[in-house]
Amino acid sequence: MGSADVARALLGLFVLLALGQLIAAGGCGGDGPAELCQASLPEACQGFAVRGCRDSVECPPATACRQNISEGIPISGSRALYPDGCDAEDDCERDARMHCVVTAEVDRDALIAGFGVPGFLLRRASPEVDDSGALVWSSPPEDAVLVQCALFVCEPVVRPVATDDEPRLEIANYEQCVARDQQAPPDGAFDVQFGASTSGALARHATGYWAGCWAYSQSELVAATLLEPLEFGEVGPIPGVVEACTDEAEDMACPLVGQGTGFGTCTAGECRNRCVTDRDCGCETSAEGNTFTTHCAVRHGDYVGVCVVDPSNRCPGAGGGGTGGAGGG
Repeated sequence: MGSADVARALLGLFVLLALGQLIAAGGCGGDGPAELCQASLPEACQGFAVRGCRDSVECPPATACRQNISEGIPISGSRALYPDGCDAEDDCERDARMHCVVTAEVDRDALIAGFGVPGFLLRRASPEVDDSGALVWSSPPEDAVLVQCALFVCEPVVRPVATDDEPRLEIANYEQCVARDQQAPPDGAFDVQFGASTSGALARHATGYWAGCWAYSQSELVAATLLEPLEFGEVGPIPGVVEACTDEAEDMACPLVGQGTGFGTCTAGECRNRCVTDRDCGCETSAEGNTFTTHCAVRHGDYVGVCVVDPSNRCPGAGGGGTGGAGGG
């Protein structure tokens, strides 16, 4: 083997080692800049701003754009990582502190703040009045003539859209996040089990169930509600979201038992917590009472992984379960 062949082999080994470190750090969620992520795992990151995101539309499926001050890069350091992306101080700070992360929480005020309108109340109907599990609203604006509601599986993002007349506001990720929707008169109700979506994107984006509504007058959108979190049992399965992780449900979204309304991913017959890095995982107690660490396992080409048990490592101070456990199976 000539010297040129040796050099090429060493270079190839270096590239493989670097990519392996990136995947081990949680796919694209390591400590390197987004440009490295997009170059190494284009199918997972192309078109997304995993660091420096402005809202959740810019994040890969099953993640949301959040401020992460505790792990943020100082502004001076941000300039070093993003030499071409910091035209102003606030841009550098945003790059350092806004990240695409795994979270089961949404901004409940997303519709009210996004549309810039007053709020009205959305609540569960009294069982004595309606035992179907429908949601009802109260105090919509007097000029409201129509109320539209949606069952969201991820955080809705309202953005302005250019038109021939003037920009209008719309939910930019409606297709990815809405499983069911319904229109009703101002004195109507929203049956969250009515209708179904055929969108294949729902499984990848689903992080939980939330209901939200907005009201129209004859000419414009005039009010909206907070996003109301729903339990899996109130809605039931939808395409791509299952209750039990059978062999046929591999990689589908599933409800995490005992962990609020959040969803995980079916993996080897269990509903596992999602993660981007090992920091998203915790400890898990086995049926025998042994507590082990979990780490983030990310397949090549993915951004979001699942927390899996590392049976060779006991949790420090083991004595109870943590955040990385299975949610059911």
